[in-house]
Amino acid sequence: METYEYQFKNLPLTPYICRHLILELFNERVEMRQTIVNEVTAAHLARGGKEANVADKPRMLKKALEKLKKEGLAKNPSYGYWLITNNDLKVSEVEVSDHNLTSQKTETSEAIKEEYDADFVFGEGSGTVYLYYLPTYEMNSSNLEKNTWACKIGKTDRDPLQRVLTQASTALPEKPKIAVIIKTNNSHVLEQSIHNILTYRNKKIETALGNEWFDTNPDEFLEIVQFITQSRYDYPAVR
Repeated sequence: METYEYQFKNLPLTPYICRHLILELFNERVEMRQTIVNEVTAAHLARGGKEANVADKPRMLKKALEKLKKEGLAKNPSYGYWLITNNDLKVSEVEVSDHNLTSQKTETSEAIKEEYDADFVFGEGSGTVYLYYLPTYEMNSSNLEKNTWACKIGKTDRDPLQRVLTQASTALPEKPKIAVIIKTNNSHVLEQSIHNILTYRNKKIETALGNEWFDTNPDEFLEIVQFITQSRYDYPAVR
């Protein structure tokens, strides 16, 4: 009887190995990102692979998923969820059922995201609370093996993209990445509540120009928004 030999045995987990296991384990499945992290890690260890640093796992999975998305083998239909396909059929042609999250709401959300040039847009209302950061800050954080970096959390009753671009043209050294936009009728209250919670967590960057910069990330931001509003919008609980 031929014995299966895991090709990555005795090797530490890497984005390349993550990509290989994601395609094998999650073909034609829609799963939460954290579920993918857990199952990929468990499968790698069970087959004789070596453990990876706990802080590195989400980062490696993120790189693997982004590569699959560029290859047309993965899609991010709702915040924190991923659809994987390893078939000849392109992922854009695969229908995602209501049970697995999406359809018309996702299409609407994608259109709004494109309009604002933001990664994620949630909620409804005349005002917005937004989070943006400079790509350099995230890159430096990754090099230091941190999962938080300097992010600006602000509000506006006007076009949030125009607001951010105005700030970028006057005070920022590079084009910012707008990670999340929350549309709400209570932008002032929501913004102040988020600021207060992050300040309580000692996340406020006192040396920054202005009072709206915090050492955080989009996941923590959305976790706080979810706690404050008691609403899930279109995204699941973050890790």
